[in-house]
Amino acid sequence: MYKITCELTLTNPNYFGKLKLKMRRGSGFWINECYYYNYKLDEFGTYLTVDSYVYDGDLTVKDIVRRRAIGNIERANKLVNFLFGFKLIDEYPNHFRRPLVAVKKIPPTPLKSSENINKIHKCMSSLDNVVKSDKKKERDNEEKLRKKYYAAINYFVRSLDAMDVELYEDALLSLYRGLEVLVREEYKNIKQDIINDFRKYFIKFLNETLNEVYGEKHRELFNAFESVMTNKLMTDTRIILKVLQEFRVFPDEQISNIKELCRVRNSLSHGNTEENDIPQKLFAVGQHVLRSMIALILLKKSYNKAFPITDID
Repeated sequence: MYKITCELTLTNPNYFGKLKLKMRRGSGFWINECYYYNYKLDEFGTYLTVDSYVYDGDLTVKDIVRRRAIGNIERANKLVNFLFGFKLIDEYPNHFRRPLVAVKKIPPTPLKSSENINKIHKCMSSLDNVVKSDKKKERDNEEKLRKKYYAAINYFVRSLDAMDVELYEDALLSLYRGLEVLVREEYKNIKQDIINDFRKYFIKFLNETLNEVYGEKHRELFNAFESVMTNKLMTDTRIILKVLQEFRVFPDEQISNIKELCRVRNSLSHGNTEENDIPQKLFAVGQHVLRSMIALILLKKSYNKAFPITDID
């Protein structure tokens, strides 16, 4: 087994005041194969140390092991940024100059629990527990589902990275793709209800307008209408808005802003480049809604109760 250790200086989004992670000094948390610990702060900044462990597979080629260890840190850092909702950790190219150390076992981690640490571990546990079946077919489907959740998280992080370098169109497109990944999965749970509602209106139309009772002769006609409705009328934008409404937790103003986000995205995707001045509120709302959906789907909790928070003096 091997590990690489890296020292991290955390980013203060406001550029003033002292950033705090609201956990005990010296405490830490796990993100997959990475252990973040030695949390400390002084007059110059806030810091974490991270150990990345590689303990499975072929460990004979040191360069490959090193790349795996560095990859662990890079992926875990992105998850930390997602969990806290902003770019808490930047990229650190000096990872490559860190020594690869052989270790016999993972040392015991200090038990200094806090609300933030508990939230981090619960979120990561929920991602792990998506895959739980013993049967291969079900397990494969669960693995695909977990990959979709990770994809939505990665799109959120991409939006943070794009905004950091003022690539606002890319940031908005990433938020849209993250929403799209999640709602397409959730739409499967309500699609049949929408079809059933459409059938009721079709039957009512036959009865009240044509004085006919829905029967076998109408089935083929309804199937044609259904195909148009599900494949043409229910666009990705309409699916996004419908799914958000079904959650019954998003205010009308947020849904209206997401509708505007979708409109701008559709304009950009068709080569309309005059949308350069994208309202900043769309990014804030898009990020909030995307994280909220992941909290609701994975943790069955509201945004405020699901994720760790920081404090700035």
